[in-house]
Amino acid sequence: MISESKPQQANCASIKNSLIVFATAFGSLVVWYISHPHTLIPAFNDQINAVAYTVQQRWESPTDQRRNPKSSIQDVQQIAGITGAVRTYTVSGGIKDFIQQAEKAGLEIIAGAWTGVDSKTDGKELSALIQVGRSQHNIKRLLVGNEVLLRNNLSPSQVQKYIEEVRIKTKKPTSVAEPWHIWLANPTLADSADFLAVHILPYWEGISVEQAVPYIDQRLKQLQNTYPGKPILLAEVGWPSAGDSRGDAKASKTNQIFFVRTFAAYAKKHNIDYVLLEAYDQPWKAHIEGQVGSHWGLFDAHRNPKWPLAGSPIYKNLYWLPWALLASFFATVAQFIYIRQWPQIKVWKAVLIGVCFQAWAVGLIWPYMALTNHYLTQLGLIVWITLSVSQLILFLLLATDLVEFVNVLWHRPHRCPTSQIITKDIETYFVSIHVPCSGEPFEIVSQTLTGLSRLDYPNYEVIVISNNYQSPGRWKPIQKLCLHLGPKFHFVHQDHCPGYKAGALNLAETLTNVRAEIIAVVDCDYVVEPNWLRSLMPIFKSPDIAIVQSPQDHVASSENKFQKKCFWEYAGFFQVGMIQRNEANAIIQHGTMTLIRRSALAQVGGWSEWCITEDAELGLRLLAAGWNSLYVPNSFGRGLLPSDFNAYKTQRFRWTYGAMQILRRFGPELLGLRKSRLRMPQKYHFLAGWMPWLADAVGFIFTLAAGVWTVTMIIFPDQFGPPIELFLIPVLVVFVLRQLRDWILYAVRVKCSLRNSLYAAIAGQSLKYTIARAVLTSVFKKNMPFQKTRKQWSFLSPFQALMTSVTETSMFLAISCILVGFCLHCDLSDTTNILWIFILIIQTMPYLTSFLMACSDALSRRRMPPNQTGIAQIELPTHTK
Repeated sequence: MISESKPQQANCASIKNSLIVFATAFGSLVVWYISHPHTLIPAFNDQINAVAYTVQQRWESPTDQRRNPKSSIQDVQQIAGITGAVRTYTVSGGIKDFIQQAEKAGLEIIAGAWTGVDSKTDGKELSALIQVGRSQHNIKRLLVGNEVLLRNNLSPSQVQKYIEEVRIKTKKPTSVAEPWHIWLANPTLADSADFLAVHILPYWEGISVEQAVPYIDQRLKQLQNTYPGKPILLAEVGWPSAGDSRGDAKASKTNQIFFVRTFAAYAKKHNIDYVLLEAYDQPWKAHIEGQVGSHWGLFDAHRNPKWPLAGSPIYKNLYWLPWALLASFFATVAQFIYIRQWPQIKVWKAVLIGVCFQAWAVGLIWPYMALTNHYLTQLGLIVWITLSVSQLILFLLLATDLVEFVNVLWHRPHRCPTSQIITKDIETYFVSIHVPCSGEPFEIVSQTLTGLSRLDYPNYEVIVISNNYQSPGRWKPIQKLCLHLGPKFHFVHQDHCPGYKAGALNLAETLTNVRAEIIAVVDCDYVVEPNWLRSLMPIFKSPDIAIVQSPQDHVASSENKFQKKCFWEYAGFFQVGMIQRNEANAIIQHGTMTLIRRSALAQVGGWSEWCITEDAELGLRLLAAGWNSLYVPNSFGRGLLPSDFNAYKTQRFRWTYGAMQILRRFGPELLGLRKSRLRMPQKYHFLAGWMPWLADAVGFIFTLAAGVWTVTMIIFPDQFGPPIELFLIPVLVVFVLRQLRDWILYAVRVKCSLRNSLYAAIAGQSLKYTIARAVLTSVFKKNMPFQKTRKQWSFLSPFQALMTSVTETSMFLAISCILVGFCLHCDLSDTTNILWIFILIIQTMPYLTSFLMACSDALSRRRMPPNQTGIAQIELPTHTK
């Protein structure tokens, strides 16, 4: 049998994967179609009976003075095209100009007075109503108030007096506008009114749009049976085009179209006198009724029609299609890129990853779908932009999590050698081991050097560089030990060495034996295993390999809960992240347990002294120069963990700040804006690896903004509310998914217990504020000094250990107080408020976990002996043996 050639196989795989991508996208559109049923909305080719009108333009409110009389003319001309009558609510604020213009256009007016404020204001409103009622012939009916009984602003007897006064002085039919149940409860008021001005708004009563017209019919018949022969004006009836759901009532543009067209047909058939609520959207009403209050208009606040007011039948829910296509496009691109990296992926896996990306894309665009139905003030726009940026970064982070998750579960690592065959030729590689130290205790350094003296490898030297520490009492014992360990050990001390650790390593390079082909770097708190070099040297038989990295493993006492949490947090990166990066030849080089080809180091110019994470920066430059790297997941050395919570944070601050330095220098290459030899997967892994740190910075800004916003909501509950649900729900979902993903990956790769996974999660969360501070500091400070991580036992009291998290604890208490205040002042039956409470709880997590880490550190000070500085006395974790 003749097998297919590789090009033919590649073409078949390409065609297969293209069909999979197309099928997944098509399936997504089918799901969109099914979830948006296409009900046929009937034709409507008649005028609307009447519309409600308020004179305010887009961002004006009833308290603003009218300053643009031209807008009245424009409004009249637009309204006259859809109806022959208009209802108004007040006679102040420029409405007289509108009424006069309406008379010229042949529009009838149902004029209203805004009463129920106080006796003086009521008097002025009624006087103005009487005056305009007498002078304007196009005013046919009058209303002395709007829902004043519903709000308990006036008594029935006061309203009756107002009706009688206005009727006598104008000789025109007069009433008051109230909901249907108020009329049923006040028969004497109904007797005194010339007609019943009734509000029936099924949305506010939680009636579905399909049942809205039957419901209105039911209430009208109830009023007709109660007050036979009394004329009824349906003074407010309508449906909002956006806003929160209320029971079965869903506010949407398509529901508004459906309601208006079906109700108008019903009203014409049954000769119903009605006023549609309303002509134009009124954004100012959001302060009173929430977002839904802004969206009752037939026209938006910009005076544009929301949908065809009249015409042939149209289908409901057509507005999903552009969004569906956009979401499908994003998901298809992501799926295509992924499958291109894994062309031999099984069909079911390719489909599943596509479905995940489709769901991801829907969540990504979900808030933006609602944006077209919201009016944003300047403050609202700032909040929206902040939330959008935060959510965009969050979803990009979720996408990278998804890719890593499926790669761990689906693809066995191929570039992770665990052992090598030793040959005589390999032993001819001469290795120069560089050990920088800067004032570390002799007890720690001596164990490192003693371990190096026991290496099972013939050709090596050790250069110990004591730098930037002038106390002879610290470095002279190390010098003496080097002399004792023999001719392979060389010691150099320099009081001031520019460039910190990078400067020390560059100094060591100048002292390196000319025969050395490989440079090894070991931190001075690490004890290496004898087989380290013998196991890894064979890898350098491949001439394109520049870096061989093994894990920066640690030891931790089972009694020290603080260090145990740190240990498992580190383990996740070395057992999951580094293995995945290795598959793309994109590992992060570390400053210990690393082996570097000397010629490659010379080619790129040595260690960079401007960057405080010189190891990661060197690794990136070597990859950009075309060299390859390899990560061996076996532990060949173990070092001390940070001695306390403050040291733990200091180390992570340095790592993050250094990463931002690298990103600032090499960002154009990583983003494809500048030419580079880095391949796409390499660029992806470096950007994806640093994205969580950028997300932490954005998250910190969001926490501050959320705190200020919540305080504002507490002080001004009528003016400010939580962000829309469409922003809040994805944030909660992503948070839960990320936690699940971390637990599963720890179970699969790190193989630790659920308790240890929880320890890792606590430790990781506790660093978020520190990481955010480092990212933000890098924006304003371009160069910071190298910060050493304290590894020796720190003689802190339990109280001092607790104080290492004083900032985070203060943040936790502040957010908690704001959260309690919001719970006491908000409506807990409102879904949006509940979601916002959960968001605030999530914001407390990094600060609560920081306090817990400080507590663990404080407790360890009471249990651990104060002289603990070594490594050998600490029991090694089982998984590293």
